[in-house]
Amino acid sequence: MKPIEKMNRWFSFNGKKNTDMHVAMMSMPVRPLPAALGELKAVPGMNGKLWLPEDAYDRVLVSLNLYTLDEANIDAVCAWLSGEGDLVFGDEPDKCYHARITKQFNRSNHNARFANQDLSPSFDCEPFRYQATPVSPISVTTTGTKITNPGTIESAPLLKVSGSGNGSLMIGGATMIFDDLSTPVYVDCDAKFAYTGEGTASSPRVLATQHVTGEWIRIAPGDNYVSFTGGITSVTITPRWRWL
Repeated sequence: MKPIEKMNRWFSFNGKKNTDMHVAMMSMPVRPLPAALGELKAVPGMNGKLWLPEDAYDRVLVSLNLYTLDEANIDAVCAWLSGEGDLVFGDEPDKCYHARITKQFNRSNHNARFANQDLSPSFDCEPFRYQATPVSPISVTTTGTKITNPGTIESAPLLKVSGSGNGSLMIGGATMIFDDLSTPVYVDCDAKFAYTGEGTASSPRVLATQHVTGEWIRIAPGDNYVSFTGGITSVTITPRWRWL
């Protein structure tokens, strides 16, 4: 196995690198694969057990071993290592975890400035890794357009569906039905709700679930085709590509 070069031994959280905060890493952490959620159930007359999947994955815990350098301000470091944000590692700078620090962690000394304090934060992460840089939305104006998911697991996109009247949208094997379109409808296929409005003071969000029925869209790895009928004229896809 090729060792990780020292120049790649860094991480960033909430947009700040450990080197910016004068914090060093003892080593790159173990990043476990997420466990599939489900239940093994014994079935009378059946050898072994039957797996009953929940079609979901558990969160993962990533723990770091850090120590402060001479220039570090421990109060600023502890403030940085709190809350939630994107977590990126130097050996895979194009991917990120959506992470949160949910537990207390130890520090070896309470002086605001003191070199070589040991820190051991743990990040509670969503099960998937996402692209570290924002992905430009995909605008589809022609039915039958092909899009390609570069990830290793299906994505749950944010859709902006425009048009008027009634129509249907198909991506992969899933179909959504839209009734009485008059303004663009946003469909968050991860949070599983639909709304109108952009979420600003001048355009507040209003639930529009009554206008949308069918299956929540999932974009499988590889090639997928976007098709729409009726009054739908365009679909803007924020894809949220992700990797196990």
